[in-house]
Amino acid sequence: MIETKEGYILLVTDRLDRGEAVAEALGIAMDVRVTGPDFYNQDHGDLSGDVCKGVVTDIAFNREASVKSLRQILRNKAMREAPLMSMLRKVDGSEGENNFMRAKAVGAKICLSAATPPRKLAAAVVNTTHPDQSIVDRIVNRGLAKSGLAVGAILKVVDAGGAIDLPTVDAGVDPVINAIRHGGLARWLDSVWVHDDTTYQHSLQVAGLAAAVAMNLHFPKADQQRFIRAALMHDLGKGRIPLKILNKPGKLDDGEWAVMRTHAKIGHDILVRGGVTDELTLNTALHHHEMLDGTGYPDRLRGDGIADPVRLMTICDIYAALIEKRPYKDAKSPEDAFGILYSMGDKLERSMVNALARAVLKPEERGAA
Repeated sequence: MIETKEGYILLVTDRLDRGEAVAEALGIAMDVRVTGPDFYNQDHGDLSGDVCKGVVTDIAFNREASVKSLRQILRNKAMREAPLMSMLRKVDGSEGENNFMRAKAVGAKICLSAATPPRKLAAAVVNTTHPDQSIVDRIVNRGLAKSGLAVGAILKVVDAGGAIDLPTVDAGVDPVINAIRHGGLARWLDSVWVHDDTTYQHSLQVAGLAAAVAMNLHFPKADQQRFIRAALMHDLGKGRIPLKILNKPGKLDDGEWAVMRTHAKIGHDILVRGGVTDELTLNTALHHHEMLDGTGYPDRLRGDGIADPVRLMTICDIYAALIEKRPYKDAKSPEDAFGILYSMGDKLERSMVNALARAVLKPEERGAA
């Protein structure tokens, strides 16, 4: 299992209106906490045993109160080993030279113009805090860490019961979107194998596919988030299926199939008891094995009885299962996996198979999809 405690960047700003934009730019690669001269908490940075990986300043260095507060923050034991990176609002002329000297006087390792484009700012910070990783590495690794925590929060309820930690689940959604947008789907699908649990692997594969197809179809951001959240939760019922059935090397017998098919209803019921009310998440968990011709389970729904987003998730789910490698089966190539999807005919919505193909395959690989 990958390490999910990745630390955070502390942003020190004396302009909250500017600080929000800077935090958003940095937040694609790392967790960001924001503090400043007017709302500084002496204990900031010691919470939950997290590690401060770096301090980024966005303050007016000609404002004595801001510099004094920054020095106080840097005396906090959680900040002493963290590299200091300063954004300078003026970089030209004598004022720019003075800002540079003041930043260096408080220990700045690097100085950047406050006008630096957001992606370049994030890349510079990552280069300082994680010199062995590129900005894309950090974005993908953060997506894996956050979505892994989300799946962990879901599976915890399978084992222990109680309410699902929805904030942790929701915190795993946007990092998946960022990872697919900046790192690409192929890299995501290759990277999820760092998890050693097949349920983690499959849930993250489906979440990545859901993100890719939702972006390719230009879903509004809120709909992308709901779709990916549903993907992360869709298969939690398998946590109650015996491993000897889940990992059986070979065809399941009738009795074993009967047990396997209970996972959809089990997952739906766990979500309801866990406090989930989102209709898409509940419908996806319950109906992601339904087929348009009525041959699916658990309710043998057909046609219009299956909501469009659930139809699309079903296709993502089947494709993920086909390309996954298990001890008892080889992974299918993307081309072979789509061949199987198309061969399923009226069981699946062909236009949606085409949509996934456009999100996954290169133009020369997908023919008329």
